[in-house]
Amino acid sequence: MADLIDALSATSATIAFDAIGGGKLVSYILTAMEAAANASTRNIRDTGQRCTSKVYIYGVSTPAPRR
Repeated sequence: MADLIDALSATSATIAFDAIGGGKLVSYILTAMEAAANASTRNIRDTGQRCTSKVYIYGVSTPAPRR
């Protein structure tokens, strides 16, 4: 998770693509995006992202059941 947050902080990415389509990957990505946005905040009153984070699920390569 720390590596993902570091990568998102370095790139300021707010969009991701999930070709696997299963498990908790999307939750991890969105949580890391929010953590990266909060880590780069200069003002303590200015938290959260100014734009919407999105993860597009375009495949289902995992055998896990979808919920």
